[in-house]
Amino acid sequence: MDGTGSLPSSPDSLMTLSAEQVHAIEEVILDLNIARKIVQIYPSAHEQVRRRVLRVHNGLASLLAGLRQVTLTVLEERIWVAGRPLDQRSQVFRELAQVLRQFEIIAVTFSEGLRIEELLGFFQLLSLDPLK
Repeated sequence: MDGTGSLPSSPDSLMTLSAEQVHAIEEVILDLNIARKIVQIYPSAHEQVRRRVLRVHNGLASLLAGLRQVTLTVLEERIWVAGRPLDQRSQVFRELAQVLRQFEIIAVTFSEGLRIEELLGFFQLLSLDPLK
């Protein structure tokens, strides 16, 4: 939040999302959180890692074809998209928000053209010990 109590501005902060787009974003975040955990468990060349990262990449590519970019903003224990919070009752969203905060990441923007290698690198970063 800035001094006025409003959310940090992001390129998509004024974007209006349809119910379908919000649902698609939530589905991608669920897959993203699963991929993060799989990357923690398996080596990066493992088939499980490859399949899950590809699934997240395909979900993001489909989503970004209509939006061009989407920014996840972490505020307290919640994830916000386009200036509005996602379901705060979701344990997955709270868990991901906590992980991002541990790395002092307050916003992540996914843009059209995101490469699988970049996405895997993001998951590898999140699998490290944030205190080291």
